[in-house]
Amino acid sequence: MHVRNANCMYSEAESSWHEALQYVSQLEQLGFTVNRATLYSEYSTLLFARSNYEEVQLESLHSTNVSVLYTLKSLQGFNNNFN
Repeated sequence: MHVRNANCMYSEAESSWHEALQYVSQLEQLGFTVNRATLYSEYSTLLFARSNYEEVQLESLHSTNVSVLYTLKSLQGFNNNFN
């Protein structure tokens, strides 16, 4: 997705976004904890590049909240592995 954004391949980047969400969902269904911070960051970059500024602001707020949530989940997973 990053490379596609950087090369102005926006429709392909959008496809990568949807594909990545499917992979994340599948991993979570299998019991894995997935940190979505980078994924949401790349999606915000895509929205910004497409000049969807209002969506970028909303997505940035959402991705910040989600990033914190998944960081906490990741840390909890580390804590469980060390106990």
